Amino acid sequence: MENLFNELVTNAFNLRLINGAVFLSKRDDGYNYLLYSDYSHISNPTPFAPIMKINGGKVISAITKENETDKKFLFLMKPCEIRAAVELKKLNQVDLKNSLLVSYTCGGVFEFKEANSFTEHDKFKEDFVSGNLNPNIREICKTCVNFCGEGADIVFDFFNKEVVGLTETGKEFLTKAGMEFKENLGKNEYRVKIEKQRSENRKKLMKEKKKFFKSEDKIIEYFDKCIGCRACRESCPLCYCRQCYFDSDTFKYYPDSIEKKLDAKHGIRLPMDRIIFHLGRVSHMALSCVNCGMCEDVCPVGIEVSGFFTYMGNNIQQTFDYVPGINREEPLPLLTFKEEEFHEVED
Repeated sequence: MENLFNELVTNAFNLRLINGAVFLSKRDDGYNYLLYSDYSHISNPTPFAPIMKINGGKVISAITKENETDKKFLFLMKPCEIRAAVELKKLNQVDLKNSLLVSYTCGGVFEFKEANSFTEHDKFKEDFVSGNLNPNIREICKTCVNFCGEGADIVFDFFNKEVVGLTETGKEFLTKAGMEFKENLGKNEYRVKIEKQRSENRKKLMKEKKKFFKSEDKIIEYFDKCIGCRACRESCPLCYCRQCYFDSDTFKYYPDSIEKKLDAKHGIRLPMDRIIFHLGRVSHMALSCVNCGMCEDVCPVGIEVSGFFTYMGNNIQQTFDYVPGINREEPLPLLTFKEEEFHEVED
């Protein structure tokens, strides 16, 4: 599949279909997303490496949000990164007008501690296309059922060793680039096997979290180790506000305001506002959460943040019958009004 990717990018640059391409490459400092403007300058491309130091949705937003030129970019990223970009597009944080989103059937990613030392790329891919989940990938990756690149324009299908054009934009691009392609993602026994394993893992996660999150005290216990560093927020591709509400004056405390809290409660948990931060963030982000696992991977004290978001997000997304990042034309449910819905909560 690397050869097909090289062919696609080479042709795209030579035919001037794109002005730049973004994908993972390995340098001396490890694996990072690099923006290339000339294919001859590309060295050590590792576009399908099972590594995610940053959710690429942030990268796509940074490059395209204020792209007032006609420069065209190709982005090859993992399915959850593409889905994050689609959600950001709905929030006016990504401009897809001159962007080509490319993805692939994803076997998951490793945690940071293993990222730069990972070398067994071929074995990892061989195991995946044989229907086996790697036991060392992020726990949340083991529960991901949207791993085939839906939401992208073009998908590299490792199971069937094919390039697939999913949108009219993708098909037109592949035609101009002189690439052979299919128009639908094909299933095979190994993809079905992976889907079954991940679906079972997801159900198990939902059952475990439902049992745990049955009271306010349980949620407090879940986040008891939180040190208030906000790393989960900084790594989240969907947290895009320039100033977070939790960094506003509302949450700045001075001696007199602390004294008032003490008078009212006679005791304060420190650091302050940890639980309301997580509850506030999940209320904002759960509907669009793509379960990339970044929040959990960066947590310095090992809180299962993505497990919490996946559980909460799953319930909210099912309520609205919404899968984030799959359909670009489907509006965000909270930004639309339907007269015929939620009759079950009426008096």
